[in-house]
Order: sequence, then structure tokens, then C-alpha cells
Amino acid sequence: MTQTQTSQMKAEELLILIQRNQHNHDEIYHKEIARLPVSERLQHMALHISKYFSQFVEESQGRYSCDKEWKDSFIISTSICNILNTKISDLWGLTDKDVMASDLRDYIKSYISNDMGESSELCMLSDINYELSNACEKIDHLEDYAYRPNISWAASRLAAYSAEKVMKKGDLYDEITSRLMETKRKNIMHVER
Repeated sequence: MTQTQTSQMKAEELLILIQRNQHNHDEIYHKEIARLPVSERLQHMALHISKYFSQFVEESQGRYSCDKEWKDSFIISTSICNILNTKISDLWGLTDKDVMASDLRDYIKSYISNDMGESSELCMLSDINYELSNACEKIDHLEDYAYRPNISWAASRLAAYSAEKVMKKGDLYDEITSRLMETKRKNIMHVER
């Protein structure tokens, strides 16, 4: 699919296409994770986000560029939404709106600015990291806790922040597809088409 084709789609359609592609990718190239119980899969995703968060801190200090980590964060947040069987477009309030994929970055920027208030980006990313880790810990203890809404909140925000960063560099679909291809090429069963 070309950038021209994706830009002519509704944003909601583009996001579900990305989610389906991610689901298929995870089932084929990350079977060991896809077969884990839900709580362990969520814990695995939270560990990825914690790892990236340390790089985001480095980037905020001007010591590192997180191009790959922003893509990976979008990928992981997409996987989290898939684990929860939740559409990113629903979490972002895009359902039944006529937002085109070509206008998605502007929509996301507005979504983020409404969400952040007075918080810095790093504080918001820290909150996301905390919420994912906290939810995973509480699942382990079977504590009375709203896992789903809190994990959905974190995945939604992380997807928005990372998508906006990725879209500064290029088309969201192209950038994510290209990043997934890097992973596919590491698998001995992958065949170029």
C-alpha cells in the first residue's frame, strides 16, 4: 500500500489496518509472546515500554535520538490494544468521525495537547510507564483494580505520543511497516516477496 493510498483512507480505517497487520505480525514472528497468558503478554509489553522510557529521558537531555524507539513504542502500544481487543481509533475518539488519514497528525496533536494540560511530555510518558507497570503488578496480586481502563488509557496515550513522533519523520503506515520488516528479516522463515 502506498502513502497516497493510505492518505486517502479515513483515519479509523488506517488505524485498524495497522492493528490487523500488527496482529498478523505478532502471530507469525512473535509466537513465543503471542502464546503467553494475557497477563504475561501485558507484562512483556510493559517491560518494553520501561526500556524505551529510559531512552526517552536520554533524548530529552539531547544525548540520544529515539527514532527507532518511537516506532517501537507505537508498535507495542498497538500490540497492547490488540491484546485488549480494543481499537485505537475508539480510544482516540475517532469512531464515526470523518478524519482522513492525511489529517491524522493534526488530530493527534490536538488530542495530545488536550490530554497533557500543564504536564511536560516526559511527565506524561512517566505516567504511562507507571500505569502499565502498576497494572501488571496488580494483576499478579489479583488486587481490586481497574486493569482494563488503566491499561487502555496508557496504551492510548503512548500510541498518540509515539505516532505523532513517527509522523514527524514520515507516513505512519510506511514507517511502521518498514520497522516491522526489519524484525521479519531476522527470522529464518521469512521470505522476501
